[in-house]
Amino acid sequence: MDGSFISQHLLISLVSWLIGMAIGGSIGYTWAIAARRVFTTSPRLRKPLTLLPWRTVVLTLPFVSPFIPMWTGLGTSAGILIGGLILSVLAAPLTATLLIERWLLPLPLPVCLLAWARTLAVASPLVATTAGMVGGGGAGYLIMQGMNLLDWGRFFAGVWSVVLIALAFDILIGALQMFLVQPARSN
Repeated sequence: MDGSFISQHLLISLVSWLIGMAIGGSIGYTWAIAARRVFTTSPRLRKPLTLLPWRTVVLTLPFVSPFIPMWTGLGTSAGILIGGLILSVLAAPLTATLLIERWLLPLPLPVCLLAWARTLAVASPLVATTAGMVGGGGAGYLIMQGMNLLDWGRFFAGVWSVVLIALAFDILIGALQMFLVQPARSN
């Protein structure tokens, strides 16, 4: 095994991780501060804000990663930026959620479990696109065909179908989650 391959992969992984922690952590901290202000001044907003489809936004942003090499070229820098983007968009909501839960009253266990199930449900159609990369079909096949043939209409048809399925899961399970969240009590 070539040692330069390992060191290059390690460089991409570590720099992407540092970028993800720095950018995503900072954005998540800023979101948490804003959410704490909103939830303390207007506790009634906590329940309807449960419907915000941040999961869909966060989990679909990596679809822009194929466009990064258009700006940077192929190579290590593209790998670092793609990894940094994906880790940043994952770190931001995780940081915000952790801080909000710590600062405010924690949610009941069923609501927390439903929130994680919702995140996995949104991730499921997005992760399933990888099936197209190995000949498994689905929207991933359309996306890969569009990329290989430079047929951007086909590419975006696949992307939008996956995003709409993820958004539907996000909103439907979010409605159930909103139903389970009890309004904050005023003192």
